[in-house]
Amino acid sequence: MWMDCIPDYNIKVLDIRRMSDERLLEFPDDIACMFLIIKYEKEAAMLRTVMQGISAFRNMGEDAYDTVWHFVSDHRMLEQNIRMENETGGVNMCKAIDDIYAEGKAEGKAGEIGIIRRMYERNMKTKAAAELLGFSDSYITQIYLMFRDYPEENDMQIAARSL
Repeated sequence: MWMDCIPDYNIKVLDIRRMSDERLLEFPDDIACMFLIIKYEKEAAMLRTVMQGISAFRNMGEDAYDTVWHFVSDHRMLEQNIRMENETGGVNMCKAIDDIYAEGKAEGKAGEIGIIRRMYERNMKTKAAAELLGFSDSYITQIYLMFRDYPEENDMQIAARSL
């Protein structure tokens, strides 16, 4: 009985995660960008590669920017309320994604820096630390110098400096 009250419309469903990039790029720029970001949200390296080749990512509308970050599972940009506005008032998604990627690299490297810091604090020689960790002596020396020159900085800050 209630089915009589609902119009019988045809509904088209898009499976953007399985559609080719070429097909997604047939949509208007902002929508295509949103679809590609959602498609590759769990494949950061692939997303960066795709974004570098598509100029529309450098001038994405703010509404599209806000919408896409409600769909993706990584809400760091939304939480930080980052705006990477360009000269035309749009959002440069390439810059935004690059910043998130760099932040992720720094977070991963911070654990490594923490181990090197403990060695530094125990006055372990750079050569011994390098051999133990499998890094070059020059890399350990560079990190030790940062500990000396920036004693107030935490592991994350030193990691960001070392990238």
